[in-house]
Amino acid sequence: PILIGVLETRIRTKGRQHPHTLVSMNNLAKVEAKLGKLDEAEALGREALAGYTDALNPDHPVVLTLTRNLADILSRADRETEALPLFERASQGRSTTLGATHPDTLSAGLDVARSLRRLGRHAEAARIAKAVLDTASDASEGRVVEAARELLVAINADIRTEEANPSR
Repeated sequence: PILIGVLETRIRTKGRQHPHTLVSMNNLAKVEAKLGKLDEAEALGREALAGYTDALNPDHPVVLTLTRNLADILSRADRETEALPLFERASQGRSTTLGATHPDTLSAGLDVARSLRRLGRHAEAARIAKAVLDTASDASEGRVVEAARELLVAINADIRTEEANPSR
């Protein structure tokens, strides 16, 4: 209720396109998604992303974060084919603006790999996760290294399960 009140106040006092209003929309979208209110979360996430996309460069870190957040909402709603291009856009943008070894770029690469895994595209997911692992290891990004290793273990388990049960 507090976030809803903040958003309503910001809309009333600053307008729908004001950056503070858009931040409130994004914050509420993330909470709604965690509560399973995915339709509401998606609508808020799309509006916040559209507002920032109109105001900022498409590769601006805020736009890329909101792109990733919307992808996460779509993924939670089991709409992975819609989520994947957004995860990829966020990853490519972060690589362009932050560089290949930045922790946010590496995390975005893992988002892409996870999305591919959920789509059953295990070979692609493994390739990307391995590339992230190699880059993170070279950049001494321990948190990302651990996440990439865990993802590769899960992908390899998926592949073994598929090989053992080819009819599935």
